Parts: sequence; structure tokens; C-alpha cells
Amino acid sequence: DHFKPTRISDFDHQWEEISDEFEAEETCALDNYASISDAAKIIIKLVGLTAFNNSHQVNDRSSRHRILMGGFYRTGFMVLAKVDMKLTHSSAILLKMTIRCQDPNVSENILSVLS
Repeated sequence: DHFKPTRISDFDHQWEEISDEFEAEETCALDNYASISDAAKIIIKLVGLTAFNNSHQVNDRSSRHRILMGGFYRTGFMVLAKVDMKLTHSSAILLKMTIRCQDPNVSENILSVLS
């Protein structure tokens, strides 16, 4: 496993501690999921980071949701991610993942799971 779980008491504060110059983002559409809840479970598993603030819990009837995740990469860099999901009118899920990490290679590797 590439990530070591961590606990963060204030995600927003930690997010701001990593400069936005170290931010990477990817957007995609997911067509093969019945709900945002199903997609959230798979995304958390694929990315391998720890979900914070109970953001892994999704109301089955939600049309929007944000997952907050983080951990330490094996090289010691902290990685934080925000995953925004929105159910579209065509029943696809629009997903935007934003990552902050001082190692851009780590960010690229994580975002590659979306392709």
C-alpha cells in the first residue's frame, strides 16, 4: 500500500497549509454506477486515502456529495483530496477530484485512477 492512514482534526486548515500551487485537478463522468453512494465507495477504495469527517457516508438519495480524504504517501508527503460528485439529468455521475500534495508525481498517480 502506498498510503499511511492519518487523522486530521481540521481538514480545511490542513488543506490551506498546502499551497494551491501544489494543486492538481481532474474531472470525469462515471456512467456505470447506480448511485453516488456506490461511486463513493469505489473511489475511496481505488484512491487508497482515508476519508475524513464521515464524508464516506452518503445519503442514498443525494444528488451531490463531497468526500474529503487524506494520508501520507510512502515518501512522507501529505496528500489531501476533495472529491465532488454530482448526479446529472442523464443519470451519469460527474466527478471532480482536487488534490494537494507537494510532490506533483503523487498527485498525477492518484488522478490516473480516474482514467
